[in-house]
Amino acid sequence: IVGNGADRKWLDQEVSKLKLESRVHVVGSVLHENLPEYFSAADLFCLPSYREGVPNVLMEAMSSGKPCVASNVDGIPEVLADFCGVMPPPQNTDALTTAIELALSCNWDSSRIRSHASQYSWEATGDKYAEVIYQTLQHVACKRRIRN
Repeated sequence: IVGNGADRKWLDQEVSKLKLESRVHVVGSVLHENLPEYFSAADLFCLPSYREGVPNVLMEAMSSGKPCVASNVDGIPEVLADFCGVMPPPQNTDALTTAIELALSCNWDSSRIRSHASQYSWEATGDKYAEVIYQTLQHVACKRRIRN
């Protein structure tokens, strides 16, 4: 588990209480440039959020070819295709558990996940915005010609 949060102390205690130290590693915060090492070592990426826009960390996980379990909230359904992971409802521990079990039991196509994520690169996103702006300007110019 990468990252820190308000529940870090509780999480460490739970891992110890359940004797999961050999299977669950809570590493805390890591430098951004070291994240690929952790994505590479992971079997899947899990983001059980209550609210999200389009989280960069989800895009990074998919760019690494990892299947994702992420809450079905806000912008996540826009980018997490069914062949990239599972979206349980937020704030539902049983559904999250089932989604993780399902994701771990599936054979995911890492190259397809990476390919899907590539359409959301900064360059691709910039190109899409430029196209929308261009089309809007064309539409406005056309309307002005019609009026005149």
